[in-house]
Amino acid sequence: MTNAVPQHDSPPTALLPPGAPVLTPEGPGTVFTVHVGDMQGARAAEVRAVGVATGPCDAAELRAAGADVILSSLTEFPAWLANYRTTAHLS
Repeated sequence: MTNAVPQHDSPPTALLPPGAPVLTPEGPGTVFTVHVGDMQGARAAEVRAVGVATGPCDAAELRAAGADVILSSLTEFPAWLANYRTTAHLS
């Protein structure tokens, strides 16, 4: 008995209709991340960047990489979101 990885005849994009976009812009967003590299990607994409200091990078590293906001854990997310919605006038 072997643990062979199944082989596929075509890449996943072959399942899309011809001309279908693989990535589509969805407008402004927010990235939540624990890593400096992801934070830099969020900055490059010009989206809101929220660092969560529970992973390999601490708050200072995330802030230096461009975090707009630092949460010490995801338990702070509900309060952050409620405040964001209030100050941004979103519902």
